Amino acid sequence: MSEGEQPTTETGLFGYNSGQRSIFLDAETGKAEFGTNIGGRIVIDPDSTTAQIYSNSYITSGNTAGMMIDFAKP
Repeated sequence: MSEGEQPTTETGLFGYNSGQRSIFLDAETGKAEFGTNIGGRIVIDPDSTTAQIYSNSYITSGNTAGMMIDFAKP
């Protein structure tokens, strides 16, 4: 954390494996993350306008790799 940055507060259920967060169920938004940043990750994101499941590589690649399923659009 750099100087002047505020710590992030998260509310929900957390699971860790070998020091890496591997499960996060966000009690405020309903978002669920399964997997780690260094490996595969599946994110279920019930955003206000979409319902998406996507892999971590989809987000970090700028939507050019991995996979995203959008349940709000046919």
